[in-house]
Amino acid sequence: MFLKQAFEGEYPKLLRLCNDLWKRLQQYSQNIQGNFSASGTTDLFVDLQHMEDDTQDIFIPKKPDYDPEKALKDSLQPYEAAYLSKSLSQLFDPINLVFPPGGRNPPSSDELDGIIKTIASELNVAAVDANLTLAVSKNVAKTIQLYGVKSEQLLSTQGDASQVIGPLTEGQRRNVAIVNSLYKLHQSVTKVVSSQSSFPPAAEQTIISALKLEEFNMQDFISC
Repeated sequence: MFLKQAFEGEYPKLLRLCNDLWKRLQQYSQNIQGNFSASGTTDLFVDLQHMEDDTQDIFIPKKPDYDPEKALKDSLQPYEAAYLSKSLSQLFDPINLVFPPGGRNPPSSDELDGIIKTIASELNVAAVDANLTLAVSKNVAKTIQLYGVKSEQLLSTQGDASQVIGPLTEGQRRNVAIVNSLYKLHQSVTKVVSSQSSFPPAAEQTIISALKLEEFNMQDFISC
């Protein structure tokens, strides 16, 4: 149980170790083939390969599409699923905290900064692997969507929210604060993404798409 919890909680480190192991195995295999070629025993190496293939034919069904690297990573799937679930909870928790039931105001600047720091932290930790980065980016996209939904629930839609004759009403001031909060989220997340080194294009597109959706929502809020 302890090892299971450790593998789930420290999954990025486990994945990095597996990636390093695979690279070393590949290098080791290439070195062996190079040694056979350099020593002039290429024919012996080919014969050994044929013998190994024959043995596999007898005892193990051959799978031409078998990918050993994929098989290695597939063995880690249960730990990855648990880690991603925990990561999503860590992303959602600060948002649920600053949007309490019955609340009427958007998060403060400091509270929003805390949300952005959590997003940046999750992306930085996932940077050990492109596929993990993509998976965490999908969680970030869900986080952006959640922030938008929570913000929309705060909007004032009463009649005084659309009046244009007198000074700003309380509802209008709250709506302005909500739009400003969404704008800051958009700008801050964009900055986080642009600061990532070697960020996979698919991961970047996932987050940018979520931000564009929030941009459309902001325009709808302004027109309210």
